[in-house]
Amino acid sequence: MCVVAASAYWWLVPVEASAPESGSLWGRLLAFLPAGVCAAAGYVLSALGIILLAVLTVSHALIRVQSTFYMGLYALLSACLLPHVVQAGQVWACCLALMFLSLFHTYQRVEPVDDVFRGFFFYGVGVLFFPQGVWLLPFLLGMQAWFHNVTLRTFFAALLGACLPAWFLLAYAYGLDDMELLRRTLGRAVDFKAIDYAGVGPTRWVGLGVVVALTLWCCVCYAGRSYQDKIRTRLFLYYVMTVEAICLLFFFLQPQHYDMLVGGGVVPCSSLLAGQYFAVNRDRRAFVASVVTLVLLAALYAFNLWIRLFSFS
Repeated sequence: MCVVAASAYWWLVPVEASAPESGSLWGRLLAFLPAGVCAAAGYVLSALGIILLAVLTVSHALIRVQSTFYMGLYALLSACLLPHVVQAGQVWACCLALMFLSLFHTYQRVEPVDDVFRGFFFYGVGVLFFPQGVWLLPFLLGMQAWFHNVTLRTFFAALLGACLPAWFLLAYAYGLDDMELLRRTLGRAVDFKAIDYAGVGPTRWVGLGVVVALTLWCCVCYAGRSYQDKIRTRLFLYYVMTVEAICLLFFFLQPQHYDMLVGGGVVPCSSLLAGQYFAVNRDRRAFVASVVTLVLLAALYAFNLWIRLFSFS
């Protein structure tokens, strides 16, 4: 039902994204897309994100019972909070899901070099579309100690995997004799601006408030019942919580990257955590929380729909 409502909202109300920086990798790729297919391409990327979340959840048993609520929640939040066109934040979300999928395979492996390299390679691909995401690298490198014994081999495998996409971009730019493409893309990683929340409209603040409140509730409740899951599942879920917290911190420091940090990092992680909570808990508190969540989602949907239709009328 959530997917149907999200699809209806996606195609009913046009929500435009800010224009990408001219000359950047993302701007070059969008130049090949006709304007009429941007909404369809964005919809396909969102669907791909849902599929990757489903593969991640099933492959690593993040939810010990069968549930699809997190998929509908991700679809609805993405439709309400993000522009309805193809955007780099959707690529960033897919790359993070692929990174989780590979890195979670390294749990208690003696020599997880191949999975470490693969996971950080996907992360490096995401950095090409969101260069500021490179500041997550120190945190991700340190968090590898949660899964396996970090050695020089795994450390340098992570660094090489993260740098390899940039080397591909270097070769591509050199072949085209256009080194400005590399400079513009990677130079954005150190392009910091003064903290200014003026660009974050009321609809985005309301949506972010719903997501943060939902995440906090699920995290607090899970902390008291995490003993019911296996150790590996607990580590995976705490890893997802930490990545979401880092993305939220980065958003408050650089709010102009709302689509990337909230849409590409916070929303997928929050959907997984909320889906896990509502799937495995059957007590009165979970029932009340589920009713409140559905009411909040319905109110968020109606609020966004009213704002968009009123602004376009």
